[in-house]
Amino acid sequence: MKSESKNLFSLSKIPSNKAKREAPVETVAVGATETEREFIEAAKTHTVPRAQPEPDFRSLDPEERPTRGINLRFNDYELGMLRYLAKVDDRSLQQTIKRLLMPAAHRAADDAAQHHGGTGKGRSTA
Repeated sequence: MKSESKNLFSLSKIPSNKAKREAPVETVAVGATETEREFIEAAKTHTVPRAQPEPDFRSLDPEERPTRGINLRFNDYELGMLRYLAKVDDRSLQQTIKRLLMPAAHRAADDAAQHHGGTGKGRSTA
C-alpha cells in the first residue's frame, strides 16, 4: 500500500508539455489574423510590438456616449454606502458612482495640470 501511494505522486508520471511548447509557429499561425501573425513573428525574437499609446483624454469628446467599462472592487462597507446613496437618489449604482467620481476626476485633472503645467480641461462641476 505504501509503495502504491508513493507512485501516485511521483513526478515522473506527470506528462510533459514539451511537445506542445515546441509546436512550429507556422502550425499555430494557421487561421490567425494579421495582428496575431505579427505577434507570433515578434515572439520568435522575444520582442513584442508596442501597443498604440492611449490618446490624451483632453483630445477626446467628454459628451461621447460611454462605451467602455472597468472593474472596480469595493469592500462590503464601501459597496453598502454606494448602494445606499443609489437608493436615496433613486439612481442605478453605475449612475451614482459616475455622478460621484467624475467631478472628483475633473478636479484632480485640473490640479495635476496646475502642478505639472498645461491645461487639465477637467471641467470641474462641483
